[in-house]
Amino acid sequence: MPTNPLWIEHTEKAAWDTVQALRAQIERSEKELARLKELLDEAKRAHGLKGTNPAELVEELIRLLPPPSPP
Repeated sequence: MPTNPLWIEHTEKAAWDTVQALRAQIERSEKELARLKELLDEAKRAHGLKGTNPAELVEELIRLLPPPSPP
């Protein structure tokens, strides 16, 4: 069964573009996660937090917030 070489080339390029876009997205996500971890570590030191994972640290930070004022 004959195959159109232009179709194969287009399909390969589309697949490669998708891979590149996913790699870029992963890289951005990894940088954002690293920054979030840095900020949580700073908050842990600054406020003497005891949490050992990000969720616990965020919960402790929320408890430190003043209560919301009534509308």
